[in-house]
Amino acid sequence: LHGVLKVVHRLFDLTGSCRAYFGEKDAQQLFLVRRMVEERELPVTVVPCPTARAPDGLAHSSRNARLSAEERDQAGCLFLALSEAAALARGGETDAAILIAAMGREIGATPLARLDYAAVVGEGTFEPITRLEVPARAVVAARFPSARLIDNLRLPPAA
Repeated sequence: LHGVLKVVHRLFDLTGSCRAYFGEKDAQQLFLVRRMVEERELPVTVVPCPTARAPDGLAHSSRNARLSAEERDQAGCLFLALSEAAALARGGETDAAILIAAMGREIGATPLARLDYAAVVGEGTFEPITRLEVPARAVVAARFPSARLIDNLRLPPAA
């Protein structure tokens, strides 16, 4: 991501004061761009844009074009995993390990998907957290034979 930040910083230098729109699909990139703008006091307003999704919840991505029909049919497991974590959080679960295990089970039950990682991170730090005591995001990555997919979902606040 360091190379991406260098390019984005250069673009911001060229454009000056502006609004920059970044998708929430790559939440880590969005977090790092926001932090760069803040730390370097750039005259840029970073505007997050919601992730565009297919009817089955799969996040739109250029990588989806690499998937076979069978892989595409199974790729919705990422959103199912994230949705399961969100449902647990809505139900009052605050232990991140339980949410992570649920996401791992969902992706692990998908024949063509291999879990790369599942985590719960704080929105303000993008560091892993153990309890839902701060605004948080569930993040996952899974490898299919033709592509590695990532996704994330903001978790409801702890009750």
